[in-house]
Amino acid sequence: CGSVVILHEYTKPDLPDHARIHAVDLQTGDLLWSAPDMTYSFALGDRIFAVRMAVDKRTDVALDARTGGGMEEYEAERGLLRKLRDTAGRESAADLLQFPEPNLGGEASGGEVIAGPGWRVVSVYEPVSGTHPPEFRQRLTVGDGTGRTLLTEVIHEKARAIVPDTFFSWDGMLYYLKNQRTLTAVSLPQET
Repeated sequence: CGSVVILHEYTKPDLPDHARIHAVDLQTGDLLWSAPDMTYSFALGDRIFAVRMAVDKRTDVALDARTGGGMEEYEAERGLLRKLRDTAGRESAADLLQFPEPNLGGEASGGEVIAGPGWRVVSVYEPVSGTHPPEFRQRLTVGDGTGRTLLTEVIHEKARAIVPDTFFSWDGMLYYLKNQRTLTAVSLPQET
């Protein structure tokens, strides 16, 4: 949603049901607002769509992404909500959002990779020796179009499992989770 990052929590760490919404200013990292009684559904333009669950009913709402202020409710208008969700899906597909793909060859075989004009990001998991059960170190490397390494960073020191999709790129920026706690963003090189 422009300069706002929408985050959600899970009901439990091992139960992947969404719970609560938090909006963070992308430039400052400041928390803009939270909605403990809602779950995220999708985004369209400067609005996010969320679900408020009550014991006896579900209400879909549109919120201003920057303020969290309520804009519209959609209790019985499922057809309109479906059209808005379809529009959001088409728009996000046209965005510059990229998720990693498995890297099937080269020295980083078994990791993940995303590439754009003039850059390539590779993530690999390296076994940590002497650990039982086995642990892995996840290393992220950013290179330019010439093969030169611009950034290499360990983003998880003691992962218990190999977990996909811990990074993505969007609109010239690389986003990744460091140590499962810190959302980090770095500029990717631009092709000249």
